[in-house]
Amino acid sequence: MPFWIARKAAPHLWKRVPWAKVWVVSLWLLKKGQDRIEENLTSREQTEFWNLIKKSKGLPGNLTQRDRTRFKHLVGKAIRG
Repeated sequence: MPFWIARKAAPHLWKRVPWAKVWVVSLWLLKKGQDRIEENLTSREQTEFWNLIKKSKGLPGNLTQRDRTRFKHLVGKAIRG
């Protein structure tokens, strides 16, 4: 995992991570971190993660503020464990 991701993975810092980095991390999780998603998220959280990815289509404007916050939380949890 890239150093900048691990450094920003602390829960209280994760809320301040820009959308672009959250999106890059989510794409990394999709391609190479599938096991992290399966290990660290419940099945309900996994479903929510996939639905938010589909809904956003890479653009933060496609999600409500609440959805963006939830998405950041799920991505952070998938990385941290």
